[in-house]
Amino acid sequence: MIEKLKNKKIIKMRVALTTFCNCRCPYCYVEKTNEFAKLNTLQSAISLLVESKGKKKLLVLYGGEPLFTFERAKKIILFAKKLAHTNKKRIIISFVTNMTVLKEEHLQFLKANDVHLIVSAIGIKEHHDKFRIFKNGTGTYDTIIKKVPIIWKFYEKENTGVCFNIFPDTVKFMYKNFKHLFNLGFRNFNLEIVIGYKPWKKYTNYYFATNLKKILNDLFLSIKTGDYIFLRPISLLIAYSQNFQLKRTLSNSTKEGKIFCPFNFHLYMYPDGDLTFTPFVPKKNPFIIANVEKNKVYQFENCKFSSKSNVCRACFQKYFENHLIDPEINANLIHEIYTNFCFQVANFILEKAKKNKSFAKYVDVIKKTQ
Repeated sequence: MIEKLKNKKIIKMRVALTTFCNCRCPYCYVEKTNEFAKLNTLQSAISLLVESKGKKKLLVLYGGEPLFTFERAKKIILFAKKLAHTNKKRIIISFVTNMTVLKEEHLQFLKANDVHLIVSAIGIKEHHDKFRIFKNGTGTYDTIIKKVPIIWKFYEKENTGVCFNIFPDTVKFMYKNFKHLFNLGFRNFNLEIVIGYKPWKKYTNYYFATNLKKILNDLFLSIKTGDYIFLRPISLLIAYSQNFQLKRTLSNSTKEGKIFCPFNFHLYMYPDGDLTFTPFVPKKNPFIIANVEKNKVYQFENCKFSSKSNVCRACFQKYFENHLIDPEINANLIHEIYTNFCFQVANFILEKAKKNKSFAKYVDVIKKTQ
């Protein structure tokens, strides 16, 4: 029974409300099977998240395009908030959308219920329209650009994020695209390094590292000016610093056994109720952990996490080394560069915050909003 997984410390869960979408972005990993999660399935998944160990919970709602099942999303948001209150937990809910059908009434409800808004974007029109396209093959830039001013009528910058997709084709222009989104008003960025679409070549490492340093320079400048820029992995590391070995890089931590349990931040639910640690692995055994709709647990029912356990290390590596990153492409090196930067910067900010008021205020904002 699913109840048996509540012995885990589940901090974050991503829930796909539907696989239906009005776009056909060529890099998207979601199979457009037009499935919609049942209300009771969603409620069971949220109960698992909220009633598991830990006081702070992150719920991410997306698809497909979740605005096509917004009435159900509203019920789930209210259910999650009420359940969290009953269990004396803090829950942060994010809603991810491609913006194409976003309306004021959506924003009114989401804002009224303290739901963070996350939008998907690439950058300048030329790059965006190459990768974010409707079913008929036309780009979505002209449609979404009209929605951006509406967002700022309801939302503060710190509660609005952008999934900023990076491709081998666009990595050379990563900072240019970042500044374009910045000038549109976005300050909260989650860099999504797209894998499995086109090969990452060795020369892209240089472009990625060079552009990332420029973004990080802007982030540090924002701490001084108070017009804060947030980079999602760094913000999460700061907000949940007690869960990580910030003095180490993630790659070194894995080699030395200093790992974290995938149940903490990587639980993902498909609309049919299947649970996995990442949507990037095949949707079949041995990767399916449980099915919420069927109320069945297939694995990890009785395991207890230990950072020094060989069993836990093998589990971690199975999902996040052997499958999340294809060993035949150079994306693993890009991920390593990015991960190392994030750990180093998060640790630096936390250290500076001990003596510097500007950094301390920045950390305080992150811990209140993330």
